[in-house]
Amino acid sequence: MNARQMAQQIKHELELATWPEGAAGLIFGDRKVFIAASIPTEDELPGTFPFALVSIEGGTSDPDDPNLLEQSFGIVTVQDSQGGRMGEGALIGGAQSVFGKSANRGVLELTDQVRRVVGNLTGADGAGLRVQMTATGAPAKLGRGRHMAIDESTVTGWVTASPSYAAPVKVTTGSTFTYTGGTAAVRGHCSGVFDFVQYAIGCKAGSSPATDYHDFDSIAVTGTDESLTFTPAVGQTYSVVAVYGRSASLIEGSSPPDLPGVFYSS
Repeated sequence: MNARQMAQQIKHELELATWPEGAAGLIFGDRKVFIAASIPTEDELPGTFPFALVSIEGGTSDPDDPNLLEQSFGIVTVQDSQGGRMGEGALIGGAQSVFGKSANRGVLELTDQVRRVVGNLTGADGAGLRVQMTATGAPAKLGRGRHMAIDESTVTGWVTASPSYAAPVKVTTGSTFTYTGGTAAVRGHCSGVFDFVQYAIGCKAGSSPATDYHDFDSIAVTGTDESLTFTPAVGQTYSVVAVYGRSASLIEGSSPPDLPGVFYSS
């Protein structure tokens, strides 16, 4: 993943993150996590709280491999609180009517969960992230009896300079697919990537596998399941790729086959 892809992956993970206890509600949810260049002004604030902002910070190239960058990302968590004169509720939360929801949680409680989610995030190409620093902003008044608190975290990780697309890990025996009756199985770590569309099993005439999705002579089967059934044809080499994009009709990239996980039908 490059910096753009990793920022989108952080956003994706935060949108899906749930509280680990009680009602297990979404911490932020869809349309409450944004990739932003700066903290919005009061006039630009989203209509609902809490929300999170992801920013792309500076990066440093690896002297031994120019294609690798040590990249920093900022994550800003924002919460408000009704009631209270000092802003305590916005910082550490207050009484909750439903355990496991974000309502009436303090920004520091939210940041604990952000750190948990990001700490578990590993890019499908092996790029890891670590929390480097956390700073808590003082509560700011939004109106009578209402406060907003901001918490800022910085995470760093290794990314690639150019876009990359994670390949599926095929369940293999030796150099062939493990398959029964024409079923190829993969370990589906790709399905957690923000722009994952589907897996594709394709073939190419002869014993040399295709290099990517567009190099297949024909596509045997596609789908999001981790086991796909197909009918091998004689003289074809089959392999699995992961396909990425905004939809099946708008493919923006695909992984290379994860060799030696190919199957030659003789």
